[in-house]
Amino acid sequence: MTLFEQATPVTADELRRFNHIYQEVKTNGMLAEIPDGKYTATIDAVSLTRATTGNPVLVWKLRVTGPQCAGRMLWKRRAITEKTIPYIKEDLEICGLTLAQFSELPREMGSMAGTEVDVNKRTKDGRYDVYFVRPKANAAAAGADAALDEDVPF
Repeated sequence: MTLFEQATPVTADELRRFNHIYQEVKTNGMLAEIPDGKYTATIDAVSLTRATTGNPVLVWKLRVTGPQCAGRMLWKRRAITEKTIPYIKEDLEICGLTLAQFSELPREMGSMAGTEVDVNKRTKDGRYDVYFVRPKANAAAAGADAALDEDVPF
């Protein structure tokens, strides 16, 4: 028996006492979509699920901390396929998780909770995606390494 099967049903009569509050309350636009842009967020949770295609999907639940929309939620989803592994590896590293073997992910993904990340939210064709932004110090170091490689004369 599931939790829902054990629960006692709630009746309309029980909810009637909230009618006057429901009618008067204003949502203050909290239901409006978060605008596209750059945000700082904290990783609330990370989970593995399965897409309708059967592929595993990595899902990040992100709580925006600023500079606007603080407290609002964003979700980042990344299907796991042979083609997406390089992007997933980069996402995991930006979130502070380096794995020796990809099969360690289910055991280690919870360690990302509480990590602060910068993200870009972008909408295209009515659907949004969230992109992790590599910290500037790491991006600068990666750029310096690439520049050193380019300067090698042989």
